[in-house]
Amino acid sequence: MRALSQALPSIAVAVGALLYAREAPAAGQSTQAPERSFFTQTPERSTQWYVETVGPGCGDQRAALEREITLACGAVKSACSVATSPNDAELRAVLDCTGSDSWSLVTRTKGGIVLNAIDLTGPRADRLREAAVEVARDLAPEHALAVETLRFSLTAEQPARVKTDDETLTLVFGARATADSGDDRNAGSAGGHVMAGVAIVRSLRATLGGVLEGGGRSALRGGVGVALGAPFDGTSIFGVAAEAGLASTERFAPSPDASSGAMPSRSTVRAGYGQGTLTVQLPLGSVRPYAALSAAVLTDSSVIFASAEAGVAFAVF
Repeated sequence: MRALSQALPSIAVAVGALLYAREAPAAGQSTQAPERSFFTQTPERSTQWYVETVGPGCGDQRAALEREITLACGAVKSACSVATSPNDAELRAVLDCTGSDSWSLVTRTKGGIVLNAIDLTGPRADRLREAAVEVARDLAPEHALAVETLRFSLTAEQPARVKTDDETLTLVFGARATADSGDDRNAGSAGGHVMAGVAIVRSLRATLGGVLEGGGRSALRGGVGVALGAPFDGTSIFGVAAEAGLASTERFAPSPDASSGAMPSRSTVRAGYGQGTLTVQLPLGSVRPYAALSAAVLTDSSVIFASAEAGVAFAVF
């Protein structure tokens, strides 16, 4: 919006120039001098044209075309003339004779903007005369100036940059269920998972998370890690993560002599853990649902803990 507001004054000036050029009376229709405008150039500063030729068919016609343009500018009382050097000219008139049946005239600004193009047919003298009349009447200085103003206004501003990854901090809340590869079938648990992801670079995040589970086995875990993609990157569908930390696991084991009526024993294990996670999410914006599968192992055991999780990711800022 800021770039558009800055370009509006220049665009308005250019449009005003185009309207003035369109509504200016044709030569010979009125003997009254036109009202002077901002873009009206005085006869002392006429529009300079530089003539170029392309193709062997009109390589020797440049001087003839320059003479015809001079006569045409005088006939229509247009403030135009022919320049001897391309550095002195504001506009270009290019006569292309590569075609066998017809020639073409292309007019352009010094900067290369094409202003008009016409085909020229008939005898050679008529073609040169038609090209000269087109140069003299078609492009008034106001028109050329308006085109250049528009080009400058629309290209000078840098395009707005669209941020594709603007999340710096993302929070994740999930519900999970866990089972292990041990012999105790009653060791399953369920609970909640909370994580925070902080942007490092692009889709890579540093994570800090915690898990609290209860059931046949209760566990409290906390760790740090790294994640790539979902659920912390709002533009990704899939993601992977690695995490390491400390875990406190508590479970009740049945007494070896169940017939004696002894109470089950409780054991607590505190150890380190490592975990890997695969995640899939729906990239719906700042609030995104996700699902994940993870596998973890404690440092003092070869038992693998597998978890399934579903939750929501929130972009904080």
